Amino acid sequence: MTTHHARISPTAKLAAFLRAETDIPYCRQIADMCDAEEVSRTFDPGFIANHRAYIELRFKSLNAFIHRLGFRQVLEFAGGVAPRGLILSEDPSMLIVETDLPELLEEKRLIVKALIPLSERTNYHLHSANVLQSEEVWNAAGLFEREPITVVHEGLLQFLTPSERKQFAGNIRSLLKVFGGAWITSDVVIQESFERFYPETKQASTLKRVTEVTGRSIAEDAFIDWEAATSFFKEEGFAVERFKQIDFVPEMRSRVFEPQVLERIEYEEVWVMRLIN
Repeated sequence: MTTHHARISPTAKLAAFLRAETDIPYCRQIADMCDAEEVSRTFDPGFIANHRAYIELRFKSLNAFIHRLGFRQVLEFAGGVAPRGLILSEDPSMLIVETDLPELLEEKRLIVKALIPLSERTNYHLHSANVLQSEEVWNAAGLFEREPITVVHEGLLQFLTPSERKQFAGNIRSLLKVFGGAWITSDVVIQESFERFYPETKQASTLKRVTEVTGRSIAEDAFIDWEAATSFFKEEGFAVERFKQIDFVPEMRSRVFEPQVLERIEYEEVWVMRLIN
C-alpha cells in the first residue's frame, strides 16, 4: 500500500511551490528546502499561474474554518509539506497532530526542525499514518483527550479511488464517534470542475502529468456531481454543510485576478461533515 501512495508526494511539493509566493508563514523557506521549484518545472506554466490563487485560498480558508469551529484538537491527514501544524501550534492552547506516509513525514520532520525547535513546541506532533489503515489512524489520535477534534485534509480525497474513499470515511466516522467534532476539507471535487478549470488544450496534458506523477486518475475518480458527493457522505453516516472558501478569506476578493482565476476562487468550497446522530 505504502509504495503505491508515497508517489503522491510530488503534488505536495508542487503545492509548496505555489504557496511560496503567498504571505502564508514559513512557505518560502519550506519551498526552498524541499526543492519545490524543481518539481514545478515539470508542470505547464499556465496551469501554475492559474493554480496559485486557488492553492492560497484553499489553505487559508481551511485554517479560518478551524478557528471558526473552535475545537482545540486538530488531526491533519496527508499534511505534506504544508505549514498548517506549524501555524496552528503557535497557539499553545491547541493540540495539533499531523500525519503523512513515513517517507514524506521524515522530510517534513527535517523541515520543521530547521524552522523551529520542536522540543519547545510540545503541542505539535508529527505521526506517520496511512489514512486507509485504521490502526495507524487510531495511533495518531492516541495523543488526544476525549474532547472534540477537527479532522482536516487538503489535496487528499481526489487521489483516493471510490473504494478507498469509503475506507477513509469509515476511519473518520469511528474517530468522531469517540471524540466528537467535525471533518472539514476542500477536497470534494466533481467532474464538472475539470471541464471548467482545465481548458481542453491544457486539460489533457496537465491531468496526464498528474496521473503520471501519482498513478491516480483524478478526473475519472471525481464525484459525478454535487448530489453524488453529498449522498456519498450521507451513506457513510455524515450530515454535510457546504461553504464558499472565499467567504472565509474575503480580502482575496479585493485583489486583481484573471477572469478564469476569479471564477475558480468564487467556485471552490469547504465541506463540513458531522456525524448524523
